[in-house]
Amino acid sequence: RGSRIEDRWIGFGLSQHLWNVFGKNWLGAGRVQTPVLGWLVERYEEWRRNQGYNVYIKLAPHTRIKVFKKVASETRQIAEIVSSKGLVIEEIKVNEIELNPPPPYTTETLLYDASRILGYPAQKTMRIAQELFEAGLITYHRTKVPR
Repeated sequence: RGSRIEDRWIGFGLSQHLWNVFGKNWLGAGRVQTPVLGWLVERYEEWRRNQGYNVYIKLAPHTRIKVFKKVASETRQIAEIVSSKGLVIEEIKVNEIELNPPPPYTTETLLYDASRILGYPAQKTMRIAQELFEAGLITYHRTKVPR
């Protein structure tokens, strides 16, 4: 009951402020939503900081080395060094890889990962999931259909 009051007190007021400031009435904020969004932004920024470039140097038909550089100009320096040693650069490719997140958990996949990764028995996992559901932190967890 107290968390519902907090949700309304914090969420409604803050959401209204966001609507007024940004003129977009679909924006929202709340007791749980705001910290979770902050966490997501931090993870994204960390991911962006760790972006870089892999340079693969083929030494023989089945032998190659990989060099990781965070800055594009450093990859060009590697190409210049390789060229200056009399080696021929045959190809320069730029690949961007987009990784999609895994689908949401079903009961089966939740139990499987909790057991495999955390070593939790099914009963413990279901008790934790029920507590999270009752606290309003997750959607209903007994399902066969990911949403």
